[in-house]
Parts: sequence; structure tokens; C-alpha cells
Amino acid sequence: MQAGTKRERDPKVRRAALKAYDFECMICGLKPLDVYGPFAEKCLDVHHLKPLGAGGTKGSATTLRDVILVCPTCHRALHMSGAPAAWQRFRSECTF
Repeated sequence: MQAGTKRERDPKVRRAALKAYDFECMICGLKPLDVYGPFAEKCLDVHHLKPLGAGGTKGSATTLRDVILVCPTCHRALHMSGAPAAWQRFRSECTF
């Protein structure tokens, strides 16, 4: 990897996503706080709609528009679905 081309996760984006999406999985609606208590409130993953490994524009920063908030189970299932960017379709096809 060339110098200056590395893309990294931004902790500010994670904090913003937790607040903007109300600490709730955008696929199944799980709110860890309600199920497990205060210690688990932040037990959610930030799913990048364009995987960091896919590269991108040099120097491009990840924004809130580039991510969704999901529980670990939905995150794994979304990646296994074969179309991790198509989260809205995935959500509509899930039966909870």
C-alpha cells in the first residue's frame, strides 16, 4: 500500500452513528440497552456501505451517510447475503 492511500475507521463517525440512529440496529431494531442493560448500549457495529478494503478516492473521509448501525448478528448475516451494500433490500427480506 502506498503512503497516503490508507483508509481507516473514524471513531467520530461511530459516535455520530450511535447517536443519529438511536443506538438501534437498522435491520432488526434491536436496542442492546433495552435487552441487556446499560453496559451493552454501544454493542452495535458500524457497517460501511462501501467496504474500507474496496479503496475509494484518495483522502476521502467516511461520513455518516456511508454507514449504517447494525447488531453483530445482522452485520454478519448482511455480509453473508452477498450484497452487503443492499441493506434495505436485505431488511425487507428478513422475517423477524
